[in-house]
Amino acid sequence: MREKKRDRKKKKKETRRKQKQRKREVCRKKNRNWRTTKRGWYQSTLMKMTTSKNAILTHLRIYSNNINGLNSPIKRRNLMSQLGKKNFDITALQETHIAAKHSIHLVNRKIGREFISCDSIKKRGVVLYIKEKISPTLQFKDMEGRYIAVTIVIDHQIILICNIYAPNGPKTKFIRDLRKQISEVKFDHLILLGDFNGVLDSDLDTSKKIKSRNYEKARLLPNNFIKLKEEFDLHDAWRYHNHTERDYTFYSDRHKTWARIDMIWLSNSLCTRIEEVKIQPRDKSDHCPVTI
Repeated sequence: MREKKRDRKKKKKETRRKQKQRKREVCRKKNRNWRTTKRGWYQSTLMKMTTSKNAILTHLRIYSNNINGLNSPIKRRNLMSQLGKKNFDITALQETHIAAKHSIHLVNRKIGREFISCDSIKKRGVVLYIKEKISPTLQFKDMEGRYIAVTIVIDHQIILICNIYAPNGPKTKFIRDLRKQISEVKFDHLILLGDFNGVLDSDLDTSKKIKSRNYEKARLLPNNFIKLKEEFDLHDAWRYHNHTERDYTFYSDRHKTWARIDMIWLSNSLCTRIEEVKIQPRDKSDHCPVTI
């Protein structure tokens, strides 16, 4: 009887050893890592464990939208709930219309750590939500709710993210101040996103031409904005991947025309790593969101 029990134990040990050996072989073939625990064993792919430069930058998810006011509790709650479910790494909102004394309404850790620039009155306003896992640090912001900039660190590379709400009229002072602030920050890559209140190409980025020459000139981005773009080697991400296509983000009731004034500009080093750039349908605003 004792000998039979010993034989059974030996057989069980042998079968367990063979099972573990098979699991190891399967993992090696599939390029996976494994380890045993009290509950058993589990697998985790090496791709998830490694944080290569291209992999992280490729899978960085970005959302940008001019939401045209968030003072309505219902609208704010619905938008926050929606963004929380989408789980973007970087969320940029413009025209929050939240006064500085009420900026607590913009705090939502489900979306990410908040970086807020508000005016003293219910006008303008920009906010950035960034996931803590990519080490966000505030670099600069203005006090009128026009721009805010945060750096993140991915694989020892510093990326500067600027969320802007450009003026609808003259932009000279805005661009000069923004350029000065960006120049004072050390970074490897730059992301400039938001509502530019102007287009790069009046033929491709607008649905139709307006007879008024003054308006046609006004809706084109000024030369100093183009110089800033060239100085920091930035590219319009959507146009980079859609050379001749037409799509728009804002409809002007006054002029009965569409325009693509909401953009994401990226350093040339980042443009090639993008998988997809989309202009999403309008939902809770009169502007269409742009996502990467």
